[in-house]
Amino acid sequence: MKTYSFAGIFFFGIVYLLLNSIFPPEINETFNLKGGPKYEDEWAKIDSLQKIGLPKSALIIVEEIYADAKKNNNNDQILKSYIYRLNLRTSYEEDAIENLILELEADVKTASFPNNAVMHFMFADMYWDYYQDNRYKIQNRTNILNHKPEDIQTWTTDNFIDACIKHYSLSLENAKELQNTDIKTYDEIIKWGTKPENLRPTLYDFLAHKAIDFYSKSEITLSRPADYFQITENFYLGKAENFANQTINSKDTLSLHYNGILILQDLLKFRLADKENIDALIDADLRRISYVYEFFINPNKESLYLEALLILKDKYKTANHYPAILLAIAKSYLSNSDLYNYKKPETHKYKYYKKKAHTIFEEIINNYPKTEYADQSLTYKFNISEDHLLSFKTEKIILPRKKFSARIDYKNIDKLYIKVASISQNKYEALDDKYWGKNFYKKILETSKEVYSFEQKLRLPT
Repeated sequence: MKTYSFAGIFFFGIVYLLLNSIFPPEINETFNLKGGPKYEDEWAKIDSLQKIGLPKSALIIVEEIYADAKKNNNNDQILKSYIYRLNLRTSYEEDAIENLILELEADVKTASFPNNAVMHFMFADMYWDYYQDNRYKIQNRTNILNHKPEDIQTWTTDNFIDACIKHYSLSLENAKELQNTDIKTYDEIIKWGTKPENLRPTLYDFLAHKAIDFYSKSEITLSRPADYFQITENFYLGKAENFANQTINSKDTLSLHYNGILILQDLLKFRLADKENIDALIDADLRRISYVYEFFINPNKESLYLEALLILKDKYKTANHYPAILLAIAKSYLSNSDLYNYKKPETHKYKYYKKKAHTIFEEIINNYPKTEYADQSLTYKFNISEDHLLSFKTEKIILPRKKFSARIDYKNIDKLYIKVASISQNKYEALDDKYWGKNFYKKILETSKEVYSFEQKLRLPT
């Protein structure tokens, strides 16, 4: 599945713009929405110089583009050239990381809107990528009161997360203005993808979802206060309107989950107010539901999650993004189908969940062909259909000439072919000494004497 991404900055010579988005392909025009040139010949020359190992020569051209783009307020070219500057300098400059961070700190203070918002997002991305590249060293550091904020080589995990939270927050600081900024303002630095364009219509939608991506990370270990934040109450998986208007407070300001919840609230308030773009609302609410489900600490987690999805299903049957809801429901049924255990009556409600999932996958395939949801459903449906199981158990001691019972466990099988045969103990032991694996069972079938055989139909869920 394609995902939105503006910039992922990786250090030690690999600093580049990660240009995945969810938009469909479009023809490149000669000029962007701001009216400035795209410098196609210059960028082609820069890429050529990079390939032959001449980063300093390439940087000279980038600086020229950067200066001209700033003069003409050409936003996407400003950021594209800025990222190329980072990329090229890290390929030959010692201590480039620390220097670039200090320079970006200065540049972001003078950058105009909306570039400053995107630069704060880039800054958060830089810190996170640096942390990932050096996490094993960083995790061994302990928090100190007088650490040097300008020297990231002394930072602990908490310092990096605090910096990421700070810059993600600053990237969304001018929310109203961002909500009025068309995402196509940055047409040049977005690679078109597969999802509908209307799911991220504004720069605010893009930046909010990217921040939530970061706050969804669960592998980070932070020092926790005594009253650390947890997602526990039912309203988190309630109706979108109720969730968005809840007052949620916490002293645990470093909590990724807490900060993610606050952004999800703001995002849903914005989307709920837009009565025209229902698809973006559905997409945001599905994001909220999956985010809460991942970190939910509640005994009714599974039922509340499914209930939240079913509410969306009933409410948005005519929306273009409706199959995304169906897919989430089907995946929930499929996941919970493994909870069924015939020995435990409390799990019997899950008995036909896999069948329900299969039915919904078929519905998506038939009603929404040539969509990514149909493609995913085909894979899930195939895996369900091809998942076969057959095993049986009998009592260890069976009385001669007496009927006996056998328990059959089966999956995706509707008929058994059963043959009962006998073989002497001596023959069995002789074969066991000489053969093994499939050859052993083949020889038993060849030398044993059939007593009787029959067919047995098996009941499959309807």
